[in-house]
Amino acid sequence: MPGAIPSLLLLTAAATAAFHTLIPDHWLPFVLVGRARGDLAPAAASDDLRTTVDYGLVTARIVEIGTMERVNLLERLAGRLAQMLLGEFPCREVRVRVRKLTPPMDGLLGIPGVELTRRR
Repeated sequence: MPGAIPSLLLLTAAATAAFHTLIPDHWLPFVLVGRARGDLAPAAASDDLRTTVDYGLVTARIVEIGTMERVNLLERLAGRLAQMLLGEFPCREVRVRVRKLTPPMDGLLGIPGVELTRRR
């Protein structure tokens, strides 16, 4: 819709078992925070799920990719998720943040992660 002000859809999803590490056969929990920009005005006016981004489907796809596709780097996982969101859902921009909750690194006190933004 020309002139529409982009709205923001926020989503936090977690998969508790995923292969996303350089250590063979090591499963790690991760958390994903996603932000998608698009026009949510039609859904606000109609109260119709078909006029918005269905975050139930988004969550299902995130969990599917996170648990079925093996990657070594969080950067690759974030890129893959951003590609999926832009390709399968009516979003103009997505921001994806992926963080390892229990990284296998001695002495690390924080939670490592990556964040990237992609646009159509």
